[in-house]
Amino acid sequence: MRPVNVSAELDVDFSREKLAVFQTAWSYLRDNFFDAGMHGTNWGALRETYADRVSGARTPDEMRRLMNLMIGELNASHLGIGGPPAQQPFTGKLGLRFDRAEYERDGKLRITEVITLSPAALVGGIAVGDALTAVDGKPIDAHTNLDELLAYRTGKQTVLGTSDHSHRL
Repeated sequence: MRPVNVSAELDVDFSREKLAVFQTAWSYLRDNFFDAGMHGTNWGALRETYADRVSGARTPDEMRRLMNLMIGELNASHLGIGGPPAQQPFTGKLGLRFDRAEYERDGKLRITEVITLSPAALVGGIAVGDALTAVDGKPIDAHTNLDELLAYRTGKQTVLGTSDHSHRL
């Protein structure tokens, strides 16, 4: 038997996930908190109060802040919920710096620096003064979110269009 390298992406429905996480955390504390009286709180009423608030959370960080407020009602030190461990970045990095003033004025990404040993430097041919015009064939303009174009591109081939050429990173 030989190992097989696998790469996958997972789309999560946050609107459903946040309620499942909330219910799991609330139930776990109900069933395992060291004080059966929940330090005098009405744990059932807190579930109703905070379930509505968590359902309106727009980000995982916001959801965790709300859940920590609920957990804080127990007045028990060293108890809370944290985020996931740090992960590898999912946004590809080019190793380019751009002229901020030109971008703000004209919406163009004019290269002011090619960072040494970066993907752009290693591929060669990308020079200060070039303008980044496309990523993987998608044109760049003043309304383009470069991070979105580079999302999940870490470790994958990316084609950059500049003023005069295409470059494969």
